[in-house]
Amino acid sequence: SAIRSFDRQRVVFETGETFKPDLVLLCTGFETPLPFIEEGLRSAGRYLHTFAPDAGESFGFIGLLRPAFGAIPPLAELQARWFALLQSGERCLPSREQMNQSIERWKAHHRRVFRPVGERLDHLVDFTAFCDELATQIGCKPRRQDLRQNWSFRLRFYAGPFVAAQYRLVGPNAKPAQARQTIERLPIAHPLPQLAYLYLRWRLCRILHRLLGPEYAPKLVLE
Repeated sequence: SAIRSFDRQRVVFETGETFKPDLVLLCTGFETPLPFIEEGLRSAGRYLHTFAPDAGESFGFIGLLRPAFGAIPPLAELQARWFALLQSGERCLPSREQMNQSIERWKAHHRRVFRPVGERLDHLVDFTAFCDELATQIGCKPRRQDLRQNWSFRLRFYAGPFVAAQYRLVGPNAKPAQARQTIERLPIAHPLPQLAYLYLRWRLCRILHRLLGPEYAPKLVLE
């Protein structure tokens, strides 16, 4: 039953029963109240979970999203890089109409992919696709011609774990030497037969990306 209290090392339940656990995990979840922001801005849809179209580029939400698989810091870093470029005038937001269309498209994606928990966790995103979309806004998403390194590097880029270092290979504030070094140290995550399967799957993603939008973006745009 529900927990009434803790009595030193014992848990006291509402039924009056007690139990001495080895470990207590407090799975409290989290809330995102923002009482210092006016209601209209709090509840507005956000372009790539970062900018409310009516507020423009001077007000950004950084880190207020949650990947289903992956981590928040790489996403928040990309958001922060994008925000900094907008403040410096090196990038511009699209029109309000384009931002609203993108918001609706990602909402539809969210309803489809995260149906079981979508009502409860409205900040969930697809980690890979969302990283790539933010990187596209920054101009740091690598292309095929950016990967003309040795075979070992290319193999680990395609078949190793998905790492944020790939977004430092090119574009604003790139650190290509450090990024290449990080990627070259990655393990090969898949055996050869699975690599062929993943390549075919990537080709399918390219087609879906063209037909259905950026939420289906593959890891690379090969040109």
